[in-house]
Amino acid sequence: VESALELAKVIAANSPVAVQGTKAGLNYSRDHTVQEGLEFMAVWNQAMIQSDDLIKAAMATATRATEPPVFDDF
Repeated sequence: VESALELAKVIAANSPVAVQGTKAGLNYSRDHTVQEGLEFMAVWNQAMIQSDDLIKAAMATATRATEPPVFDDF
């Protein structure tokens, strides 16, 4: 249980857009070919790249921020 809670904290610290996108991609890819899954993720990423989360994550990395970025709820 401790390990599961630690993993949940790691996942929850990420962008909600990225977490939901990963879940959507995994669910879609489960029932489709690899090529279809890759195409689905390419379209998803193109749409989600417009999120402020990308800018926040990039700025935190570029400035080597000591605190992780705070993402808005999805």
